[in-house]
Amino acid sequence: TDRRVESYGVTVSKQMCPKPIGRELWRLDEIKEHWDALILRSWTTRGGQQTLYQEGPITRMHTPWTLIARYAGERNVLPTESAMFCGTLPVLGRIGTSDLFDIELEDPILRRKLKHRYSAKSLAYSD
Repeated sequence: TDRRVESYGVTVSKQMCPKPIGRELWRLDEIKEHWDALILRSWTTRGGQQTLYQEGPITRMHTPWTLIARYAGERNVLPTESAMFCGTLPVLGRIGTSDLFDIELEDPILRRKLKHRYSAKSLAYSD
């Protein structure tokens, strides 16, 4: 997000920045029965030092079916080929820019992980 814009409008700051998307996905019906077991993690890399940035159970966020119901109402389905972005976990350390950002969703029941890494360049300022 844009931290300066975030100081007066969190929603606007999130809309300003691109949303990286990994190349893999899991079907919701594969994980629905053990949704509460999923774990989210992220790491930042600043100056070559990788640090755990976020970690916690996915239960700290709304479930997909709750979000779909809020959006779609009585239809309770999203249009084909839809994507929904649904928030994040609290940060464990300081909030700031980083050279690299790694994200992971772990499914300990089916023993698999979705992982993605991206870098971003701050165009306005450095913290």
